Amino acid sequence: MDTGFHVLEREVLEEHGLPTFQEISVVQFLKLIRNKKLINYEDYTVYGLDRLVSDIENQERLCNYFHNILRDHVNYLVNSENTFQFPLKSGKIKIGAGNPTIAVSKNEQIPMHKLFGAMTSPESDPNWFWHQLNVES
Repeated sequence: MDTGFHVLEREVLEEHGLPTFQEISVVQFLKLIRNKKLINYEDYTVYGLDRLVSDIENQERLCNYFHNILRDHVNYLVNSENTFQFPLKSGKIKIGAGNPTIAVSKNEQIPMHKLFGAMTSPESDPNWFWHQLNVES
């Protein structure tokens, strides 16, 4: 896996024989970045992204907060060279208007680009999307 952010359905880990890494929650992930406490070159499996976006009342505000933390710490992230997996347990990845989204319910979808920037599929797998650590490029 390339360094960066990988959002994938949990089944993709098994289908592609991907390892999991040091497990943290999405809240721990945000705190580690905000406080600049990541271990350089460490890879992380971040759980709870789909649950967080489904449980929050103001999803637009959450997306802005999430994206701003990544944007504001881009130099730190790029220098740390981490890989982050975000396996979705209950959410599913959907493609709408050419952009991947996290479908958290039948009627609710969170565009991934609002969190991470423009996402691409590293393995041409519609259930796995990736973006480099610089969310602004």
